[in-house]
Amino acid sequence: MSVENRHNQQAVLELAILQIKNGMTTAFEESFKEAQGIIQNAKGYQSHSLKKCHEDAHKYLLLVHWDTVDDHEIVLFY
Repeated sequence: MSVENRHNQQAVLELAILQIKNGMTTAFEESFKEAQGIIQNAKGYQSHSLKKCHEDAHKYLLLVHWDTVDDHEIVLFY
């Protein structure tokens, strides 16, 4: 199933699997609370979610929806 943005173009879903060092998950979660503000204010941002893996307490899945590939790539080099 595809997701369309407000311009009737197919939206871009960014998926990142984040492996956090042992003992650093609390610090990561606190830092992410601040970092998500940067993502939310980026051009083309639609939504995001961060999910913690149940099988591995040090692994997270980050999903970010963008309007276009260009919007996604600009944030990568921010």
